[in-house]
This record gives sequence, C-alpha cells and structure tokens, in this order.
Amino acid sequence: MAEVDYWTPTRNAFAALQLPAPEFTDKNLKRPPFRFIFEIVSSIAARFAVYDDIFTDEFKDVGNIDSKEKKIEYLKRLIQYIEGLLKIKIDVAAKKIVAGQESDKTNVFLQYVAMAVGAAQQDKARRKSLTEQRQRLAAQEPAPTTPAEPERRREVSYANPADYGMPDLPKRESLPCRRASVGSQVFSTDRSSSAASGAATVKPELQREAKAFNDLLSGYSLDLRLDEPVDVRRDGQSIATMWTEMQQVHTDTTPSPMPAEALERSIQRQIDNIQQIHFLMQKNDTVIDHLEDVLT
Repeated sequence: MAEVDYWTPTRNAFAALQLPAPEFTDKNLKRPPFRFIFEIVSSIAARFAVYDDIFTDEFKDVGNIDSKEKKIEYLKRLIQYIEGLLKIKIDVAAKKIVAGQESDKTNVFLQYVAMAVGAAQQDKARRKSLTEQRQRLAAQEPAPTTPAEPERRREVSYANPADYGMPDLPKRESLPCRRASVGSQVFSTDRSSSAASGAATVKPELQREAKAFNDLLSGYSLDLRLDEPVDVRRDGQSIATMWTEMQQVHTDTTPSPMPAEALERSIQRQIDNIQQIHFLMQKNDTVIDHLEDVLT
C-alpha cells in the first residue's frame, strides 16, 4: 500500500509565512518531534509577535521544558489557544504528539497553527487595546466643575386636567420629571444676565466634554449598529420564544466543544463588553444632564 502524503500540505501551509527556521524536511514532518514544534512556535513569535504571550517565561526556553509532563503542558496550552482562536475542536492529543504517534493528526494540527497566525494578531491587538482603554480610564481625572448656583424655583403655570373634562388625572405639576444630576450647573428660565454669563462659561467646557465622550466612544470596538432600524415586534417575539424554550425542562443539550480556557476567554469578553456599555451609559447620562442644564 502506498504511503499517504500528509506532510506536504503542512509544508505548503508554512511556506506562505516564510519562516527562517526550522527546516520543514520530510523527516521532521513525518514524525514531528517536540523541539521541531517548539522552534515553529518560537519562529512565528519572532516574526509575527504572536503565540508568545500564552506561555510563561519558563516555557519560552526549550531548555526548561525537560520532562514529558512539561512538554505535554506546553502542547495543551498551544492546542487550546488555537482551538479558541479558530473556534473549532482539533482531533489531536498532546500525549500522542510527545510519544511520536498519530503523526498525520499532528500535521493537521500544525496546519491550524499556521492558519491561526492572522487571528492571533487580531486577538492580541484587541486585548492590548482593551488594556490601554482600562489604563486611560483609571488615570482619567474628573473635569473641573463650575460651582453650582442655588436652584431657583421656576414660576410656570400648568393646565388643570379638570378643565378638559378629565378630573381623575393628576395635575401636571405633581408628575415626576427628569432632573439634572446633583452638582450640575442650573440656569433659570428668565435668562438673567448672570445666568447668561454662566451659560457662556459652561458652553466651552460642555463642548470639550461632549468631544471627549465622542472620542472615548470611537475608541471602543462595539458593533452597536445604531443606523439600522429596529423591529420591536420581531425582537419581542424573539425574546418570548427564547423564554418559552427555557421553560422546557426536557430540552436536549450538548456540551460545548470549546475547551475550558477558550470558554473562559469568551465569557470574559462578554463581561468586558457589558462593563464597557455600562460605563458608556453612565458617561452618556452625565453629558445629557449637562446639556439639559444649559438648554433649559
């Protein structure tokens, strides 16, 4: 029986990366040794600055990986990371790789390693951007605020619902209304000279605050799709359908094919997105409050 050539696709996959080392000889590919795989990862890290951040310093020196257990741990981390990037389950076992068995599956795994370089670059850039945003927010100092003037009660007359044949409705002045946040600048409706002067002082600061918020919003990689129309009926039906399915006690479920580490990363990304949106909502409310103070 003719031998199946499973190593040539691996050589072709890495040809596009133009790695200076190691040599992708038939001997190395037919039964890939651990050091050969380590040199591939190290060469990719040196050329494309990826895969290096998933290992501790101990695993960045092949001399420290001097036992079977450490080799298996190294490969497990690499396999889980590639699976998480590509969102697939790779049919390969770290123990088999170290033992020199199932070389055809090892070659398929190596092809995925070459394929995931672009995704790894995007993942690293996203995590770096998120870290920088957190650092900027932590170092951000509150903008100086103008001392608030005491709020003056506005003399406004309201229509009485009873005058229109609706005696059961509460009077308008008794209904709750949105008020600006505590400590914000408040201007009266009579637009006195002092209030006008205060508004002129606050306006440049408000413009800077609005611009800073827009700059902050543009720095987040959130696909909010604000320009797309929203179908309330469709969204409501979708929520109702999901709620109905959740009530089915005997719903068949299957375990997630993602490894634990990749699943944790996915959950953390969702948590980060929620925290970002919550922070933006707070900032948005603050800007709106200040706009209300100036416009009212």
